[in-house]
Amino acid sequence: MLRGVNDRPQDATDLAAIAKRIRANVNLIRYNEVDGTPFGRPLDDDVRRFQHILRTKNVNVHIRASRGRDIAAACGQLRHEAANA
Repeated sequence: MLRGVNDRPQDATDLAAIAKRIRANVNLIRYNEVDGTPFGRPLDDDVRRFQHILRTKNVNVHIRASRGRDIAAACGQLRHEAANA
């Protein structure tokens, strides 16, 4: 999920319509910040609201935990660090 790009309530409603149609399980994965990119990590409250909207529409949804973010070793961060080394 990217802050201000696809973390809004309308995005959740749109995703719910697609997920229900194909009976998908949804994993919400928050973007891990990387210096030099224009994207931001969504706020925790926004992610929980997004999850709540999906659940009220009977979509199976989970928020994935991020690990390694504090040392810039989370998914996406390591690749960026290696590419710029």
